[in-house]
Amino acid sequence: MIQIHNKKDCSGCSACANICPKNCIKMERDEMGFVYPKVDADVCINCGRCETVCPILSPAKENSPLAVIGAKNRDESVRSTSSSGGTFFELAKEIISRGGIVYGCALDSELVARHIGVETAEDLSNLKGSKYVQSDVGTTYREVKKYLMDGREVLYSGTPCQIAGLKNYLGKSYDNLLLVDVLCHGVPSPGVFADYLDYLSERFGAKPISVNFRNKEKSWKRLYFEVKFDNGKRYFTFCGYDRYMSMFLNNISLRPSCYDCRFTTVNRQGDITLGDFWGIGRKYPERDDDKGISLIIVNSEKGKNAYESISGKFDAFDSDIDTAKAGQLILSSSVKKHASYDEFFRLYTEQGIEKAAKTTVYIPGKLKRRYEMSKRWALDLARKILKKGY
Repeated sequence: MIQIHNKKDCSGCSACANICPKNCIKMERDEMGFVYPKVDADVCINCGRCETVCPILSPAKENSPLAVIGAKNRDESVRSTSSSGGTFFELAKEIISRGGIVYGCALDSELVARHIGVETAEDLSNLKGSKYVQSDVGTTYREVKKYLMDGREVLYSGTPCQIAGLKNYLGKSYDNLLLVDVLCHGVPSPGVFADYLDYLSERFGAKPISVNFRNKEKSWKRLYFEVKFDNGKRYFTFCGYDRYMSMFLNNISLRPSCYDCRFTTVNRQGDITLGDFWGIGRKYPERDDDKGISLIIVNSEKGKNAYESISGKFDAFDSDIDTAKAGQLILSSSVKKHASYDEFFRLYTEQGIEKAAKTTVYIPGKLKRRYEMSKRWALDLARKILKKGY
């Protein structure tokens, strides 16, 4: 029977709930808004499967990098609506074109992050873009196994811990399964996210109907957060001026396991690893147009074949793992817990999201924002003149 004695030892991947033959494990939220397994001891038969599939207790086999690639989708309509260079969309579209199904994270009608399967290119838009909140995988591991056994191609994308959980759940490799893990900074609390949307709803007097965590309207490197409401209003701001995104980027609202992540390594869980190629402008300033560049790490022959099948859609270049690590520190170490972490969650559980966020996150006033914006404009101009990238 799986038991969580220390919350840092559970990533919330839900493999245990999916594998349970008696369905006696439920994923339930704690006071911080994260889900953990709860076992009905009266129904449990002590088969031990839940412990066997846990990627923390039983680490899944890793893959070593075969190639590191930087890529920009030549279709600007795809790249502009993707978080980085538009690679995931093409991988997924290729699988669907062959009659396969693609799983990834989407925001449902209530803006809850859930893993879903899509079977048409039109529905892929639901999976595009980063979602900075932990997703609920539900019973998708079970669904994937059924499709695989029926001989259908499946692409499953997720955080490394979710991919590891799926691998352990399946128990063996499948030729018709392509695994894509994303470079994950850490996952914020779903409870905090839901409460923050409620706070914005009260502030704007309307119901949020869509969220874009990485709107690229102004920039790829400087993140902008967007929420649209059912009365036509729009909340759009630089992430440093939004409390939810500031909590995420400053490691205040992440899951306890993220500060001791077992998957921050160049040896990956997926056949392909995808992320932003941060810092590429420092080495290749001519390649950085501030519209997004994908970092692609190919980790298996299956991943290599999958990338080669779509490579003609990209302006791409070969790179190396050291360059990737320089821009993506999570390839070598976990994020560091913010000094205000305990205070934030204490206030959140006792007084709610508004008090917790306003107490622990500093947002500059209008004059300070104008000053900071002018500094960024001057810095960008100087870098452009000197031909130095970020």
